[in-house]
Amino acid sequence: MIQMSLVQIDNYGPWTVDPAPKREADIQILQSSFYADVQHQFSSRDGLAFATRFDNILAISNGIDKDAHRRIQQSLQARYPFTLSIGVGTGRTALEAQEEATRHIHQAGSAQSSRTAVVEGTFLDSGRVDIGHFDIDDATGTITDVLSAYDAYLAVKRAYLILAQGLRELGATAFFVGGDNIIAPVNGVDRKDICALLTRLKEHEDVPLKVGFGTGSNAHEADLAAKHELEHIRSLNGAARDAASCRHQV
Repeated sequence: MIQMSLVQIDNYGPWTVDPAPKREADIQILQSSFYADVQHQFSSRDGLAFATRFDNILAISNGIDKDAHRRIQQSLQARYPFTLSIGVGTGRTALEAQEEATRHIHQAGSAQSSRTAVVEGTFLDSGRVDIGHFDIDDATGTITDVLSAYDAYLAVKRAYLILAQGLRELGATAFFVGGDNIIAPVNGVDRKDICALLTRLKEHEDVPLKVGFGTGSNAHEADLAAKHELEHIRSLNGAARDAASCRHQV
């Protein structure tokens, strides 16, 4: 079982235009700062947050209880000119867990309503996190050093979107985290199915990806293990690298 938290800014749309439309640069600075603070709050408790839409941030939150979520909420609200609500869900897969977290937010009120500072959800006493850390094979040689900056951006985002859609069909979620890196909580998904997906994407979509898997009691442990596995794959050459690019082992 995995636990996911949804942090959603309350009444954010109206705030950006009240009492007058705010400069876009100021909104972007605030959103970036808010994401960094949310990441700090969850990572200091061995969780891991993903920016998604900035006013909606999803986090793997195994091991973080309701009282800790209240403290996260209060700490963030002390530094920003808005309130925020948090929904927490659990599930066999990350897709199920974030759906439940979203339901708790929806039940508390609209994103543009009088909803204020809600923390609702279900919490795990224990559990585990399975993470796949993906990147594009030789992105530097085929994208970064070859294409213009904008075309490289589009190529990476296309690869991310295709992978994310394929993983969603398997029950996993995926998040772009910069460069050519994608992190996916893959609880409840057979790794052989993920490897088969990568084979299809390489053959039919021309999206060559490799992945390292990691498991832990929280997001920090699982992510670090996945990074080490991916680094091992990167260190190999030729056929050995191809054979290891999606290993099934825990």
